[in-house]
Amino acid sequence: MLDFELSWPRRYGVKDDAIREEFGMDPDIYYSLLIKLVDDPQAMAYAPTVVNRYWRFREVRSHRRRCVLAWQQATLLRSAGGE
Repeated sequence: MLDFELSWPRRYGVKDDAIREEFGMDPDIYYSLLIKLVDDPQAMAYAPTVVNRYWRFREVRSHRRRCVLAWQQATLLRSAGGE
């Protein structure tokens, strides 16, 4: 999986189709396994660029989620205050 991720920028086509062809699995399953894999210290030793890329993606998603929740809470507080 790590080799596949390392080689992906050099490949052409739709990634989901390539995942199905290469691994014989649904992309959702592939990504759930990949997310678990990048938490393994051996993965970091083997493919630090892939691991760091997915850690950055995870951090961005987490930050967006926190921002959306804060906005929703602020909106609820404003509406509860009669504004």
